[in-house]
Amino acid sequence: MNKIVQLSKLAFSCFVFLMINSLGYQAKSQCLPTYDNACTSNDFINSFSTLGGIQNITNLASGCNGIVPNNTTYFSSMTVSGGVGATINISAQSGPTWAQGFRIWVDWNNNNTFEATESVWASAGFSTAVETGSFTIPATAAPGMRRMRVMCRYNAVPTNLDACAANLAFGEVEDYNLLVIGAGGGGGGNPFLSPPISSFAYDAG
Repeated sequence: MNKIVQLSKLAFSCFVFLMINSLGYQAKSQCLPTYDNACTSNDFINSFSTLGGIQNITNLASGCNGIVPNNTTYFSSMTVSGGVGATINISAQSGPTWAQGFRIWVDWNNNNTFEATESVWASAGFSTAVETGSFTIPATAAPGMRRMRVMCRYNAVPTNLDACAANLAFGEVEDYNLLVIGAGGGGGGNPFLSPPISSFAYDAG
């Protein structure tokens, strides 16, 4: 029985890997901001983590990852997951030198951009201290993988425009995965069947 379970897990992992790689071309259309300066200016997201998901993200002391003009890194192996109605607690911190404001979006409709309605959390201000908060996976979220964007901006809280179209001086972006598990999905169902993943494999780092 143990061997059967192990083989099932291996088969599912291979299935996910193939889906991610087969959709890599589509993911290149993911919208990106532009920055005038590299995050080596010490304007960066140094740590980001989540709690409350079935699976969570821990990305601590990551330093500067992105490169100009987009300063964007997609951490394709890092996923937070949960069912509709789940509360995801987040923690974000800039580097120690320059104060940053934060905003998080989730591409709920998988259209490779981030609308104002997809902003799920923003810091109250800007600092070098740890910023904490939470958001809820909405009841309208369909099962499947979504892109989650975490952005920092020097001396200001990012606006909704900043996620894609803005030209900024200093800051950094980290993209992650958010897996919405549908009804019954937490008990072993396959959350990848509906809807298909439309944006999943871009890595600017």
